[in-house]
Amino acid sequence: PGHFSAGVQVVNNSYVDGEESNLETLRRWDFMIHRDNVTFVAAAAINDTTLAGAYLDWSAYNSLAVSSDQTSFSPTGSPGKAHADVWYAGPASFATGTVSGFAAGLYGNAQAAGQAAAQNDVVIRSLLMTGANKVNYSRDTANNLSADWGAGEADFSSSLAALQGGQESIQRLDNSGAVTGVLATSLKGWGYGTVLAGGQSVVMFHSSGAISGITASLNWDVTSASTATTLDTTDAGVNFPQLGLELRPLISSGGQYQLGPSLGDATLQSDAANDNVQFLYSTSALPAGNYAFVITGDPNLTPSVGFSYIVNSSATTATQWAQSVGGNWNSSANWSNGIPNGTGAQANFLSTPTGLIAPGSIALNGDQTVGEITFDN
Repeated sequence: PGHFSAGVQVVNNSYVDGEESNLETLRRWDFMIHRDNVTFVAAAAINDTTLAGAYLDWSAYNSLAVSSDQTSFSPTGSPGKAHADVWYAGPASFATGTVSGFAAGLYGNAQAAGQAAAQNDVVIRSLLMTGANKVNYSRDTANNLSADWGAGEADFSSSLAALQGGQESIQRLDNSGAVTGVLATSLKGWGYGTVLAGGQSVVMFHSSGAISGITASLNWDVTSASTATTLDTTDAGVNFPQLGLELRPLISSGGQYQLGPSLGDATLQSDAANDNVQFLYSTSALPAGNYAFVITGDPNLTPSVGFSYIVNSSATTATQWAQSVGGNWNSSANWSNGIPNGTGAQANFLSTPTGLIAPGSIALNGDQTVGEITFDN
């Protein structure tokens, strides 16, 4: 296969009618998307009944398949991906162009914020699926997706909020099933990293208020074995990691965290086989506390993954001082998630991406009210 043009990050594929290919082509698409790290947005539509079960661009596993509310679509009989990923209003070609614009906007915001890891296709796909609202959504698949509507209607502002929530660490459990690490205090965020073969990895967070809903998406690529000159597009050559995702409580023990028992809630578990997305959407009520998104690794493969989450909680989302020096409390640019102001607000003075806060002063410029201040540097 060839390459996408140098510098391309989003590829829009709106053409549908009469477009047929073959399984080898889909595997070449998947290989190129993975190798060149592009977000391959494809119209999920079948206007001609003779194309049912055909090898269309959207059914490449590494695509972001966009269905619409004005074009017929059913993934039944698809030779590849068997569901849409998101949908948007309008004919499929127009919907796909809009969602491609959303992807470009997320890349642009990540670039402006210096979030290099967010500029990976698996993260962008994850953010778009996590941020989708639940118009037309129904739970049809083992990974909690709607076959025709995917994760729901693409919503740029919600996806952007998850991006701006900041990067969280994907941490591996040790042989005893414990992890020593820091819990995220942001109730929105994303992560990027490798999930080692075997064992489990976690993204941990704390909610100081009761939880009323959770959305999360874990995405990774399918690819094929290759050399400098050849690509193995046979079944035997396909590298298809199988990962799982579940939300579990955390138990603090001796300075470490241990996983608590499974919550036994199917909406908080995603274990679809032969797919490269695991998705959680739950409106189950959970008490305040410490939790982990648990990623179960493939027994033999070590893929790079993109992950993002949004937790709806009665707690006010914490905001962190985002500068390495002092400054004005009332400047939104100095905070990671808005200026803290109110009895439920949480103001954190923690390590920043550029290091600990240097000696200096933060000017209040008047009375400020917060419910909690945390210092850790």
